[in-house]
Amino acid sequence: MALPFSTICLLWEQLSSPDGVSEADQIMQQWFEQHVSSLKQEDHALALLSCLLPCKRYDRVYGLGEKQITAIVVRAWGIGLSRRQALEKQQDNGNIDCASAILNALIESGDLRGHKTPLMVQEVEATLDRVAAKCDFSSTDLCERHDTSSRTTASDLLVDMFRSMSAQEVPWAIRLLLKDLRPAVIPETLVLQLVHDSLPHVLRVLNSMSSALAFIHDEEERRGKKLSCQELQISLQPQAGTLVGLPGFEKARSIIHGHRLMRDREVSVERKYDGEYCQVHVWKQGGKKKPEVKLFSKSGRDSTHDRVAIVPTVRQCLGLDKTRCKLQTHGILVGELVVWNDNANNIMPFYKIRRYVTREGRRLGCAEDSPPDPNEHLMVVFHDILLWDERRCVDETYSQRRRYLHELVQPIVGRAAIGEQIVMDFSASDSERRLASQMTFALAQNWEGLVLKACQDPYVGADDAMARHVKLKKDYISGLGDSADLAIVGGQCDPLTAASLGLRRGSWTTFFLACRQVEAGDHDQGVTTCFHIVGQVSPPSISAADVRFLNAHGRLSQKPFSIQNEGLHIVTELKGNALPTHLFSQAAVAEVIGAGFDRPADARYSTLRFPRVVKIHHDRGLQEVVDFVEYQAMAQTSREALQDDPEGTDQHSWLARLGYDRSDCESEAAAPSRASEVQDSASPFDDSQSVQNDSATGTKRRASGSLTSTNSLKRLRRASTGAEVLDNAGPERSAEHRPMEIPDSQTDGESSWLEAVPDAQQEDSQSATSLSEGESQSSYRLGTVLLWGAQKESLSAESRAAVAQLIISQQLDVTHDEDRFWSSVLARSDQTQIEGGAYQQLHLVLVGSQAEGVPITTASFMLSALRQHCRLLDRCLPCRINFVAWDVVVSVCPPNAELYDSSVMEASNYVTIDHGRCSTTIQASYS
Repeated sequence: MALPFSTICLLWEQLSSPDGVSEADQIMQQWFEQHVSSLKQEDHALALLSCLLPCKRYDRVYGLGEKQITAIVVRAWGIGLSRRQALEKQQDNGNIDCASAILNALIESGDLRGHKTPLMVQEVEATLDRVAAKCDFSSTDLCERHDTSSRTTASDLLVDMFRSMSAQEVPWAIRLLLKDLRPAVIPETLVLQLVHDSLPHVLRVLNSMSSALAFIHDEEERRGKKLSCQELQISLQPQAGTLVGLPGFEKARSIIHGHRLMRDREVSVERKYDGEYCQVHVWKQGGKKKPEVKLFSKSGRDSTHDRVAIVPTVRQCLGLDKTRCKLQTHGILVGELVVWNDNANNIMPFYKIRRYVTREGRRLGCAEDSPPDPNEHLMVVFHDILLWDERRCVDETYSQRRRYLHELVQPIVGRAAIGEQIVMDFSASDSERRLASQMTFALAQNWEGLVLKACQDPYVGADDAMARHVKLKKDYISGLGDSADLAIVGGQCDPLTAASLGLRRGSWTTFFLACRQVEAGDHDQGVTTCFHIVGQVSPPSISAADVRFLNAHGRLSQKPFSIQNEGLHIVTELKGNALPTHLFSQAAVAEVIGAGFDRPADARYSTLRFPRVVKIHHDRGLQEVVDFVEYQAMAQTSREALQDDPEGTDQHSWLARLGYDRSDCESEAAAPSRASEVQDSASPFDDSQSVQNDSATGTKRRASGSLTSTNSLKRLRRASTGAEVLDNAGPERSAEHRPMEIPDSQTDGESSWLEAVPDAQQEDSQSATSLSEGESQSSYRLGTVLLWGAQKESLSAESRAAVAQLIISQQLDVTHDEDRFWSSVLARSDQTQIEGGAYQQLHLVLVGSQAEGVPITTASFMLSALRQHCRLLDRCLPCRINFVAWDVVVSVCPPNAELYDSSVMEASNYVTIDHGRCSTTIQASYS
């Protein structure tokens, strides 16, 4: 198929007309029928798609801006000095886009034809490949396919290409280089289907034009016929080294909206981490014994060199350098890169990540940032797995993929983790209130938000809408985002956006937001209004109606941009093309909302992140615009909310802002069982609220995991005594919930367990440990200490029997199938000498239907708290917690105790110390 480039240019012209916008599908269908008879060769199809959908070529980066491209065209066509100056003036004014301005200059020159023979689409494709190979930001594979050592520069290659084009073809070639074909409207899905019916589906798994086309071509060549989507699906699987497509997202505009979007399904409610998307690819290459690691960014770029600092962590948490690595051949995992601070024991704000992630060896946007902190480093939080050796995980349910993730990934505190989640049944009558409770906890902890994922959906399904996730963020919900009254002090024109909105040429489409700033001497002089520019908005962050109003309002008071104007002084850290072209001496006042605060690149101030104009207030004066110092204080307060309120005590105020009563969301917890009868109102992220029916046993089992405040864990681990934990639990904790006191060993060698002694006012009530009448403390010969996580419900009969059998002082090999899990806990024991001589066995027990859940940090705290409460165990915990568990239970039994006796687990009284979401329950039992 030899297709002239001019033929595609004519198609683009049709799609740019007013009729072409409304009839794009019909025009594209007819064009394919007339000009594309066959695309049997994959390189022909790739060349055509590269022209029609240039933004899909993630592997090609040209590194050329409008001014550089203009200079190349001027050189290729020999445009004179006067026309070149007029061209530059047009571009500076922003009244016309670069490609259209160059076309006007070429038409005025009278030379409408190129100087060589017409170009074919394949020739343009080959030239663009060679130009992209000259840029460091292009993919490594593309650069390796071309000779980058040649002295021929990208400019030389483009000069030759432009000289072979007509004047009508040049602007479209410029748009190809800019990867923006506007004003042409391209029906993307239809184009892919016209090339091959199955191409849209294949691209979900192999999100690379070249890889997807090669797969289809090879399969059809092998089977000797054109294959349907169902036939290709049989052999379609992710390929390590090729980006897998990202799922779509819906924005929940309220709790009710988010609840309805999930359609009464079982839903994984997860913390939304504020970091950079990272797709981790691992595979064995050539004759190398150890797997290679490649990292892809959200844009599809191979960013391994940029994020090289996280590669050792990836290798360690996946065990890639071990001889018995669970990942044998290849794998693909999905995660989020964040910055972790060891001193703060917390995840840092998003803007700090640019200090630790380079762009081809250069740190961009850090000119005004402080140097990297030695206590800070990159951390990866995994939340999905798409390929594991021969397991095609994209076809499996999300619940199963999370089980694989827990089986494969070994968390490393502060370096690698598995995203926190809690599973909810959205068909339950109280699920909406429970979701509200989860959201308020996230808001109180200053998280970015929540993500809702259907547990039974595959990564790639036949119904793409079913595979979409739901984002629930406070700035999506009316009245919850951070907001400020800011002045709109200037504007800038994007000609293509103005044309798409139906505005006249030269209309402003980008508007600059500013705070009032009081400078030294202003009060004395009293003549200059000073504004500090802190951001900008453009559609869709500002409505078309507001854009039209600001254009009409601004024309009455517009001035060419200047830092110092009469009566108007502008302070800005913007440079070059980022500056406004015009200022408004009569600034409008707008209410602006954002997703928290962030620090822009190369800036010394903080401003609203993702700002959106909610309303322009015609009745407000400039004196109501927020002051710059106050604006920075707002940013500081927003960032420090978690430190000031680590336990989220303002959660109830968030509930009220969401429109829910505190009592409504507190009533959602499951009915208390024997182990939870004394617990107070639980955190909304308490796993006890996520109880599901166990299909195998008919009993209740826990949902998958929990959402935990990292800062709370820090304080939990920092607690030095049980009393301190109790004091931090809050005023509502009563005296009967005091920690159990364990005395020193008796001189006769017998170890004695003493129940907690309640206060005088509680003496008439039942004590923490029931004593038979006439029994003495020394008659106790069986003692059990249970250390629980957030859930405090009783175990089923089957679970009680299994708990007594699970004895470990070495790493437990946990499986994720329930039946296999319970069968694997048998006969794992070790004798450990404990101070006092009577107790010789230490039981470290993993309980719950699934071996998932609370982070290692929580388990570590639990053991630390046990040491503080029971000095008998000071010498008996040499093993390290190196697994992720639901609940960690430590029990101590005498040598002759019957380990399989379920009565060990059936004490009637519990002493609970609650701190945030985690608690320590000490159970005393006797025989």
